[in-house]
Amino acid sequence: METPMKNKIKEFSKGNFKVEQPDIRFSETKIYMAVSEGEMYEGSFLIQNQKDGNIRGLVYPSSFRVRCLEEGFDANPVRVNFTFDGTGLLPGQVEKGKFTVVCNGGEYELDFTAVVEKPYIMTAYGKVQTLDEFKNLAIQDFGEAKRLFRSRQFWDLLRYEEVRIRNLYHNMRTWSLDEQALEEFLVGIKQK
Repeated sequence: METPMKNKIKEFSKGNFKVEQPDIRFSETKIYMAVSEGEMYEGSFLIQNQKDGNIRGLVYPSSFRVRCLEEGFDANPVRVNFTFDGTGLLPGQVEKGKFTVVCNGGEYELDFTAVVEKPYIMTAYGKVQTLDEFKNLAIQDFGEAKRLFRSRQFWDLLRYEEVRIRNLYHNMRTWSLDEQALEEFLVGIKQK
């Protein structure tokens, strides 16, 4: 009984080296990641053969911060899932690199850029990352600003502000975080 592998070997021995070359397409041409400070970013991209047949190969990143969940693949389409570790990077830092894909359709490079963001707090009105955005939130919805002001997450927002502002908030936490404290805080940071 002839197996598919035996048939291939016989064809090769006769000099028939005709192999269907995959037509590789990527879902992304460049990958952009907005990574929160000290967080893990999870992402993926798709590799697809426009013709019939599986794509077999390996993918490896240029940065030690990027980890592919599965390095090898044999499928069509192929979803490459990866993580980016932002531990130790400060807001504003940028990490550039590439994924190298070596497969039966050739060798390809897919560039990536990871930008580390300041911590933010998501509100009903969007992201709040700065004291100016916090002031705008207080103008739009004082109740939402008051809830945020009382939360533990607010301290993360202040981590990159001046020492004077952090100390002001710290002192107010020892009193109480009522409506009047929020008003005084906004006045103290010259936002009101």
